Amino acid sequence: MSSMRQKINTSIFVSSLWTIHANECGNSAACYLSISNRLILIVLGQLGAFWGHLYLDANGHEIDDLTSSVPLYLSEQRFHKLIEDWTLQSFQIVFRDLIELILYIY
Repeated sequence: MSSMRQKINTSIFVSSLWTIHANECGNSAACYLSISNRLILIVLGQLGAFWGHLYLDANGHEIDDLTSSVPLYLSEQRFHKLIEDWTLQSFQIVFRDLIELILYIY
């Protein structure tokens, strides 16, 4: 099986799991932390969007380099913003097909 085909199959499988969990536990909505890229993923039905990073370096910058050994810290400001956005369902982000987003992660 080709690498791309395997990636697509994995994305479809993960998308299904996340959607099932969102439907069963969150009235079709869920919030996930992607460990692989440290991004928050918001799932609404079959759609998803990256909300942003919660963990920043000591200077308040996002670190996209996954091989970096720079220590990261939970940003209380961003954490409270995520809670506010989630509570009010007032996301300022563009939702896309969930499988597309998962392909980006993997």
